[in-house]
Amino acid sequence: MTTLLAFSKFVGDFRILPTTSLVVSLAAFATPWLFGISYTGRWMPVALPLSLAWVAVVLFTLVRLRVCGLWLLFGMLPMFIRRPQPQELNSVRAVVQTVVDEVYGGLWAPSPLPVDDEGWELSWIALMRGTIVGVVLTSGEWVDDLWVLREARGCGVGKRLLAHGEAEIVARGHETLKLRVVQSNVAAIEFYRHHGWRIARVFPHEKFRINLLEMFKSLRKNET
Repeated sequence: MTTLLAFSKFVGDFRILPTTSLVVSLAAFATPWLFGISYTGRWMPVALPLSLAWVAVVLFTLVRLRVCGLWLLFGMLPMFIRRPQPQELNSVRAVVQTVVDEVYGGLWAPSPLPVDDEGWELSWIALMRGTIVGVVLTSGEWVDDLWVLREARGCGVGKRLLAHGEAEIVARGHETLKLRVVQSNVAAIEFYRHHGWRIARVFPHEKFRINLLEMFKSLRKNET
């Protein structure tokens, strides 16, 4: 199995939302009040800078959340996971190609890197506003591919696709799930660890001068 799994520096996860949404809420309530008292005599020299600081916090938080994160947070942007339609297979491959080149381009060869042309009809895709933003593909006990577009990261796409892929493997009767990831892709490794995966071994790629990690997730009750 030579397929390489990847996430970029920002993985699809909701972990940043509780803190940033709290900051947004506090800023939303505090900013009007601070602007209100900024015109009341002796408080103006203090209140006005504080007001501007709150505005900066709000803007920074919105950037961190991204538009999709905010829409998901307030339930305004549904995410759907399903099999791709035949007419969507080229789009699925294009998503994979985009992320592969972004994450690994230049690591062992210049972009565009080779991507499989077949098998994507067996994948699961994540859609937002009718656009494919992520893909997961499994076979046997393996998660072969998991890719999320940059603009959809931070929205829980990777988390949901991984859960979907894991469920598919379990439905085949496997109790130990496996995947491979490039050793230098620290963000992906931490993402998988966060979701219960562990490192089994480190080994060199059979073609390229890079190391891979094999990771596993056991569902046996006597394995921790």
